Amino acid sequence: MRADRTAAPQQESLQLVLDALRLSAHVLRRDPTQLAGQLLGRLLSSDEPAVTRLLQQACQWKGAAWVRPLFATLAQAGGPLLRVLQGHTDGVRAVAVTVDGRHVVSGSDDGTVKVWDLDRGEALRTLEGHADVVRAVAVTVDGRHVVSGSDDKTLNVWDAERGELLRTLEGHIGWVEAVAVTVDGRYAVSGSGDQTLKVWDLERGQLVRTLEGHTDVVTAVAVTPDGRYAVSGSRDRTLKVWGLERGEEVRTEGHSDAVMAVAVTPDGRHVVSGSRDRTVKVWDLKQGKAVCSMDGHIAGVAAVAVTPDGRYVVSGSWDKTLKVWDPERGEALCTLEGHAGWVWAVAVTPEGHHAVSGSTDNMLKVWDLERGETVTTREGHWGVAVTPDGRYAVSGSGDQTLKVWDLERGAAVRTLKGHRNLVYAVAVTPDGRYAVSGSDDQTLQVWDMTDGRLVATFTGEGGLHACAVGSDGCAIVAGDASGQVHFLRLEGVGPLAEGVTWRVRDDSPTLPIAGSAQPRKPHVER
Repeated sequence: MRADRTAAPQQESLQLVLDALRLSAHVLRRDPTQLAGQLLGRLLSSDEPAVTRLLQQACQWKGAAWVRPLFATLAQAGGPLLRVLQGHTDGVRAVAVTVDGRHVVSGSDDGTVKVWDLDRGEALRTLEGHADVVRAVAVTVDGRHVVSGSDDKTLNVWDAERGELLRTLEGHIGWVEAVAVTVDGRYAVSGSGDQTLKVWDLERGQLVRTLEGHTDVVTAVAVTPDGRYAVSGSRDRTLKVWGLERGEEVRTEGHSDAVMAVAVTPDGRHVVSGSRDRTVKVWDLKQGKAVCSMDGHIAGVAAVAVTPDGRYVVSGSWDKTLKVWDPERGEALCTLEGHAGWVWAVAVTPEGHHAVSGSTDNMLKVWDLERGETVTTREGHWGVAVTPDGRYAVSGSGDQTLKVWDLERGAAVRTLKGHRNLVYAVAVTPDGRYAVSGSDDQTLQVWDMTDGRLVATFTGEGGLHACAVGSDGCAIVAGDASGQVHFLRLEGVGPLAEGVTWRVRDDSPTLPIAGSAQPRKPHVER
């Protein structure tokens, strides 16, 4: 009986830890030394005794210097965010999920298409062949082929399993903004900056017909389940319904601003549209009437998707959030927050439990829709901090580096390289030994000023644009682009001996560090 009573709490604790590890997998693959900090940041809100004991053990880790979160400021285990897929080097424009729910396909401003293992959170392959931004992706029902559309004005058809480019479809005279595939996998429909839609025979690689009628960029395309109709959205503020067999325009409806996204419900009876006017609308496809208009986003709606049962709509917005809607009642059920950039793309898995979103923050995020319970480059130097003795300044730059400056000579004496995006924020510890930097690469990094070593790293969930260090030299506060404030502590840094001056061999000037200790690197000399 006792084992039965304790089994459930133990299982819950284990699940929370597994959730935390899954949420942090993209960080730990790159830097395993952040394990303790990631567990603390994602589990501190838990009151499970087993989890509390684990976190107490994590706090005792002495393997290296590390940054310890003092509060639960990362996405919490057990919440709606399940996983982060990191690998693109620029914004994620498009997302599609295979019918079996095992794989995600994404298109990015970095010009690549990636195929991901959804369960493991790993990129299986990268499809390279476009010469510009990839704005659109679609997957055939059998999962064998991927179709991508690009700013290079082409569509590429790929073998999803082998990652091979099978053929390139040329014919648009503007960039390809949207693409959809018919259920039988025979045809693709593309929308373009040239204001047209084109219907393509995928097997033969030939253009079947061109659909003309929009007066601005065609931003979105969807195909009905029976393959008879295509629905398009445009910056001309209209939705158009097209008969694919003869290529005729059947119906036109509209928003009060550009239509940025369209989706068709699984039963083929309704169309869902998202607009720059901040609304999500549901239309009766046969009658051409709006049956529901849903307001809630505070910026334009860039993406929409419908769950397989047709009961819920998921939208992504330039306000950096996703919303889950009940279209029957016209209400938002929950708001999913976590992206640090605009949400450009949304797809729902076949079983309807999860959504995958793509954002300008270069990330894909996987969400549990059932857990979302509550609504809720230039090269200039920006962040600057001065050492307490007034002799040196540290600046953060758009070139992804920090520089240490001799203020008397006005010269850069050291460059600190380690960030992978713009460095916005810089602070210096009161003893002048360590610099702390925050970057758009979502990391906070701690640097030893005596020798330029990267001492410790903390990874957040948005660009870290502000940071400050407490009077004890260990307490750190950092703010990120999502509005989150992280309260952290620098651990594993020993006490500093007083009155020691260090000189480095690169002919940098002497950096007198009040209270500094014998450095551990042999190339630094006393």
